[in-house]
Amino acid sequence: MINTIIFDIGDVLMNFDNIAYIHRMFQNDETERHVQDAIWGSGYWDEMDRGLEAQEALRRMVAADPDYEKEISSAFYHIEQCMGRKEYAIPWIQELKRRGYQVFYLSNYSTYVMKAKPEVLDFIPYMDGGVFSCEVRLIKPEPAIYRKLLDTYGLEPENCVFLDDRQPNLEPAAAMGIHTIRFEVYPQAREKLEQLLQGGTDQSNDGDTVEKSMGEGRYASKEKRKHFRGSENKSSSCRKRGEKGCRKA
Repeated sequence: MINTIIFDIGDVLMNFDNIAYIHRMFQNDETERHVQDAIWGSGYWDEMDRGLEAQEALRRMVAADPDYEKEISSAFYHIEQCMGRKEYAIPWIQELKRRGYQVFYLSNYSTYVMKAKPEVLDFIPYMDGGVFSCEVRLIKPEPAIYRKLLDTYGLEPENCVFLDDRQPNLEPAAAMGIHTIRFEVYPQAREKLEQLLQGGTDQSNDGDTVEKSMGEGRYASKEKRKHFRGSENKSSSCRKRGEKGCRKA
């Protein structure tokens, strides 16, 4: 019987929209591409999630594309501008707690980002605990980070459900016996969670997932970044989804 809910954080319980942020900052396709690739495409952001010190991560990002040092540094130092609260996060957690469920987090999150805008993590005190990647020097989808959460809190995989917006992060959890849900937008994820809690099956691989027209955040392809820019030109109201993407995005 499921008694534990595990949430990813970025784009699940808080917004992290680097695509729109970089576009607002530079308004230039070529510059946006270089900055996105240096910060989120070089692998150093992931290493920062693992615990790499921020200034060293930035040094490596700039070294990967030194002609754009000024732009990369500017985007890095104002990273809080791509982060925002999700109003449903605390009420959702509170509701689950009232119903008797344990609620945890499992997130790839760096100390630098944590300090950049701590108020977007205001839901943390309402939870029973969790694991930040930077604190254990492991990142999703490495199986060890899932095991770390389970072992730390004495959780049984079959009693847990994990919600994440990225399919690769769900696969190791499922392999361990954890129930999984692919998060697209809040109403969809809430519905699928309720179905699972009421005795349904895992919801991570069904065929009706909603395409995020703004892309997968920092993992968005060049084609999706181009689509977003075009969509934004058509409508200024097409900003950071309502929840995840452009419906909007």
